[in-house]
Amino acid sequence: MATPQVPQWFAQAKVGMFYHFGLYTLLANTNENELRQITPKDEYRKKFAEFNPTRFNADEWADCAISMGARYIVPTAKHAEGFCLWDSKLTDLKSTATPFGRDIIAELSAAAAKKGIKFCLYFNLETWLNDGNDIWNRQGMCYADFFEAQLTELLTGYGPIGLIWFDHLHPELPRDRFQQIIATIKRLQPECLVNDRGIPNHTPLMGDYITPERRIPDVDPSNDWFVEACDSMGAKSWGYFTNDVFFSAIEMAKRLSLCRSKGYNFLINVEPMPDGTIRPECVTLARELGAWTRNNQAAVNAGRCRIEPLDSVAPYQPSLGVSTIAGNTLYLHLHQWPMTDEIFVKVTGRPIKATIAGERLRIKVEENGLRMSALPLVPPAGYAPWIVAVEFDGAPQALPEPKTVIPMREGEFYLSPVAAEPHCVSGVFGLPCINRFPNGNISMGSFAHVNDSMTWWVDSPSEGEFDVHLSLGSIKGQADASFELVCGPSSLKGRTWLTGHYSLPVRKSIGRLRLAQGENQIVLRVTEVPGGAFSDVHGITLILAAPAGVE
Repeated sequence: MATPQVPQWFAQAKVGMFYHFGLYTLLANTNENELRQITPKDEYRKKFAEFNPTRFNADEWADCAISMGARYIVPTAKHAEGFCLWDSKLTDLKSTATPFGRDIIAELSAAAAKKGIKFCLYFNLETWLNDGNDIWNRQGMCYADFFEAQLTELLTGYGPIGLIWFDHLHPELPRDRFQQIIATIKRLQPECLVNDRGIPNHTPLMGDYITPERRIPDVDPSNDWFVEACDSMGAKSWGYFTNDVFFSAIEMAKRLSLCRSKGYNFLINVEPMPDGTIRPECVTLARELGAWTRNNQAAVNAGRCRIEPLDSVAPYQPSLGVSTIAGNTLYLHLHQWPMTDEIFVKVTGRPIKATIAGERLRIKVEENGLRMSALPLVPPAGYAPWIVAVEFDGAPQALPEPKTVIPMREGEFYLSPVAAEPHCVSGVFGLPCINRFPNGNISMGSFAHVNDSMTWWVDSPSEGEFDVHLSLGSIKGQADASFELVCGPSSLKGRTWLTGHYSLPVRKSIGRLRLAQGENQIVLRVTEVPGGAFSDVHGITLILAAPAGVE
């Protein structure tokens, strides 16, 4: 299947604002999905007569998005509860039938057009509150026809729609019917994008782009799908939740920076309150994030890049952040400040200058990269990520990591994550990737499939038995997975262990392997993932075992 090409506006947008607003906003005692599990429908329906967000102002919602640097907005036209924010002719469950009596989607569409930002819509496949006596039921419509007819209302009555953001599943929308609905969307608005959700298993993928949620994973580069990562400012909920806790502007800026280093858009959710105003914590966060974005516009608008700024002093050169690139300029996004006044980048090229906050740094070209020094001992004003712009005479290139493992000392090898060749079973997300943590640890993470593997090539000066010490970092979902470690005819099997966090390795002896003289292929293969993920691999140490009778 050919990779869909997204229109220029979407690729250039970088940032969008998500709004979760509905009857669940009035309940406000947990997130919008859990509410349907703990609230009787009769009690939930009572909120219909109470829905009256008298302070709703579509211009203020759009202005909040603009303050954050968003180029498009995505309100929830209909969430899983089935309540619609527009004047649908096919349901009684709509904002125009409440005491509020207004078409929220129409007002937001007009505000977006006036403010010059793209208008888009979230549309959930479920309709939980429907009791079988709604308008569409009385008209004798099947669910799939009702679903398509509601989309038709939105696509023909509310101006240009930039994208439809589907969510959840419905048993009466099989794949072939869903394909017909997507064809209807494209017929009514040919430029309207469709995301990848709505069909179980997503294989093969449908729609125009993919939407990981609450995470920013790597994507199989062979597919080259466009990615929009979505996250909420609130840690516990997407809709209004009284006791929600919020990420800092620094954390949100780091997540935006990480998205941009991978070439992704970032869709950031805010929580409107029952009165229709956006929660003050979200308004403040949006404004602060927008200030960071505007101050670092060139780095945010630059393209994806895999080069990482490294701390040249701390053990194992931990990552200090990520990077983006535009032409011959490499933008280093420092998520952490280095331990000293210098950073290191494993690139080759002819640097012209490096600057941070307008101050020039000293550059030293070394065999395995660039060392930049004379950074201020305290970070510049403003918050992370701090941007170092490095201009080159020509495009810089990342230097490859050495792959053949040689002895650290006599009789001892360290198989580091960066020396491994990873392999991942075909999938869109969850590709193995190197993680460099602020505490100095390095791991290979994101293994999630049986037969995912890491391969090392070890050059041993002699044949012998080696004690094997495996270092793993694991949260609960990564523990108790099984693996096999193979070197020629010898092999070991085991299960992973809980360490408390994937950045905190615990080393354990797992047995012995025999290495031949010369080059050896050592493969760590995942054989079972009961929790859905495998531990982060922090490395393997091989120590030559003493011959029998020798201490």
